Amino acid sequence: MKLNPNKRIGKVLYLVEGDVDEVAILEWVFNRLLKYTTVTYDKRLDGVTCLINEMDKYSKVFLVPMKYSAVSKIESSSDYVDYVYERLKSFGLEKDECVKYLVFDRDEGSNSSEMLMHLFTIFKNSLDNDLDINGLMLISYPCVQSFICECFKDETCLSSSELMKRYSKCHEIKDIDEQRLIDGAERMMAKVLKIIGQTAFDLNNLDDMQCINSEILKYQDNHFVNKHVYYTLSMLFISFIDLGIIEC
Repeated sequence: MKLNPNKRIGKVLYLVEGDVDEVAILEWVFNRLLKYTTVTYDKRLDGVTCLINEMDKYSKVFLVPMKYSAVSKIESSSDYVDYVYERLKSFGLEKDECVKYLVFDRDEGSNSSEMLMHLFTIFKNSLDNDLDINGLMLISYPCVQSFICECFKDETCLSSSELMKRYSKCHEIKDIDEQRLIDGAERMMAKVLKIIGQTAFDLNNLDDMQCINSEILKYQDNHFVNKHVYYTLSMLFISFIDLGIIEC
């Protein structure tokens, strides 16, 4: 894999589970490391933070925490998402002119496998599919901090989001550089290919990730039953491949 510097990505929207950890990771990678403008919505204050990079005025990454952290509430959050579109319109966010990702954790006991399987049938690519809420669903096992661990080639496997959040503090987000980002993407891809039984990733899969996401969830559930931990994996890296920032 290699990084594609200065890649124009247009308008990108991340709808994320939490309003702290996911935002911190994505702001660091996109704004500080890759030099894109980020626009972050604060749902608590109804405020907006815009970190501008003048080098690429055509690309912007919008970071929006979902109203509810439970994946079961996604389909009933269309009014909130519509409000956010209107709130960020003056910053350049257009509902029909951006690619979209939904970033959530695999929380044992709160996000059921049945619900995730259902959502995989809906949120299977990053393009507009004429639904109230669109996008590609990207799950981290057990949580988004697995993204950090994979960047540092850390294979520690833990059973819960809470344990992973505490453990991941041994790595600093600010120490993720371009090489570590590539390292993390390569480790993620190696795990995905192992799970789905393929030797190479077909980019056409990005048009419909339902089967791959479903296979990974089944593998992770079995892994948890047998070993009582999740196989450390963050599908967040897929968005960088989908955007063309990382080339396979």
